[in-house]
Amino acid sequence: MSRRVASVTFIYNHEPFIIPHFTMLSNLDHNFAFVGDKPLQGYDSEHGTSAVKDRSEELIREKFPHVEIVHHSYDGVFCSELYNAVSHIFENYDIVLRLDPDMFFTDSDWSRLINFIREGNQDSYYVNYPKCSINYYMDFDHGLQDAMECDLIGYDPKKKLTGILDYPSEKPYVINWNNFMIHHFRGWNKPKSVTPNWPNEDYGRMAFFNYSNDGDWFHCPQEIRDKFDKETADKWLQIFNT
Repeated sequence: MSRRVASVTFIYNHEPFIIPHFTMLSNLDHNFAFVGDKPLQGYDSEHGTSAVKDRSEELIREKFPHVEIVHHSYDGVFCSELYNAVSHIFENYDIVLRLDPDMFFTDSDWSRLINFIREGNQDSYYVNYPKCSINYYMDFDHGLQDAMECDLIGYDPKKKLTGILDYPSEKPYVINWNNFMIHHFRGWNKPKSVTPNWPNEDYGRMAFFNYSNDGDWFHCPQEIRDKFDKETADKWLQIFNT
């Protein structure tokens, strides 16, 4: 029997990603949006996340009324505690996906992933990010394959996470597929971390040398670009177009 898959997304000032993210998740059995009342610890000082809330929650309520919104006041660092504090809400599902709100797939890759999970029997799913992800900085045309981690993206929520994002797996599976990609807008919406001069700064130059696409930036597929709402994306992109 096909397994029931839910998603949990922690939201705080993620306006550029709300529409494409929850559109992508809409074919799952349930979507939870856990909306914080303040930035996670360090996000304001490190990335410039504003203490003033944007329209993230408003957009969810307006565009995605099926999404269950739960408010939380967790203000610690990003770790397992964040998920464990709310895990009782989604523990009746077979698998819960924990994707960042700035992660996207092409339709074919998303179908491949969800069909595999629904028909599988593993209790946890990890992604080999160095092979299967591209991080986009600044805009749609400054992508690098510079991820280092092999992180958990889905798990049986009947067990709690441990450590930063560890899981007591009995039947883990690592996604290391060919022709499969997570498009991660990791550098977006971080005004302290990514500036118009970012490609010429120390990390930008080093990363381009080591993780570019044979001497060019990776460019986001048009299918992914088209998923973004132009108005909300332009609030970020205008930083680099002025």
